[in-house]
Amino acid sequence: MGKIYLFKILSFELGPQFAFKVNDNVDTGDVETFDMQAAGGLGINLPFGLSIETRYVQGFNDIIKNTDAKNQVIQVGAGFKF
Repeated sequence: MGKIYLFKILSFELGPQFAFKVNDNVDTGDVETFDMQAAGGLGINLPFGLSIETRYVQGFNDIIKNTDAKNQVIQVGAGFKF
């Protein structure tokens, strides 16, 4: 992920992301174990150390063979720098 600061308070991030299957509850052996993804997001970096970020992730591979099912994820996070 690359992060570009548009302003001191606002950042934009974009880049590749990789997903590996750890466990599943599907009764078929046709579930993929790896997914290449693209991610992009925005972050707000407040002056007192708090940061809030949101990210959208889109998978490229079909997660179940012979279907058109792809991963799509929205992530929200917060952090504190000290």
